[in-house]
Amino acid sequence: MLPLLIKPETYSDHFDLRRECHLWFLDLTQLPEDTVRQTQLFLSTDELQRMRTLKRRQLEFIATRALVRLCLSRYTNEPPQSLQLKTAEKGKPFLAGANTPIQFNLSHCNQVAVLVIGWQAALGVDIESTTRNRSQREIAARYFHPLELAQLEKLDNPAHNTHFFRLWTLKEAFFKATGEGISAGLEKAAFHLEGQTINAQLADELNTQADDWQFYQTFMNQDFCVALARHSGEEINIRWFDAAELFLQP
Repeated sequence: MLPLLIKPETYSDHFDLRRECHLWFLDLTQLPEDTVRQTQLFLSTDELQRMRTLKRRQLEFIATRALVRLCLSRYTNEPPQSLQLKTAEKGKPFLAGANTPIQFNLSHCNQVAVLVIGWQAALGVDIESTTRNRSQREIAARYFHPLELAQLEKLDNPAHNTHFFRLWTLKEAFFKATGEGISAGLEKAAFHLEGQTINAQLADELNTQADDWQFYQTFMNQDFCVALARHSGEEINIRWFDAAELFLQP
């Protein structure tokens, strides 16, 4: 079953971010180009300078940066253009100067994006198109854990392709949450999938225990796989929101 997207205007105080993760899904094909470009007003000087250097995917850049600002503005009660978005040493973005311990992470692929927002615990999210050609068998053979390869070898296409992207997005989400990035070694985080059950096996050198993490995964449709990693032993309660509505509100 596909996630049910909640319209932002139905957001209420009983949605408790301390016990939930909120996922905001943006499909750019739902928005007129002029509507997206108007949100440049919310971007910082640095973001605008970077946007102007782009020869391709400029609209996607504007939309994803505006998405982060528009969403975080709702949780902090600060104007979107005043938010201080910084980048950690290894590239993970964070909200500076906030009076609440809001955590967030963004992933985008083609013309869709997912932003996760949570409370205090480190978060990572990844979205990938399962139709994307990534030389899946070669990548898995080179970078995946032997236990994952054993799972994959039992499968023929298209099941192999789906399983590969399930593993890939979980790895991406986990290493984004840690702030290390996938250069830390994809094989150091191995996942065993049984239906919707996700079991993780983490290498000792990562200095974290699998029991201290929660993982969630779903498909937005047949083409996009989404994975979430949260550094908390508590069960994840997920709510999905339609981010396109933020761009359409007056």
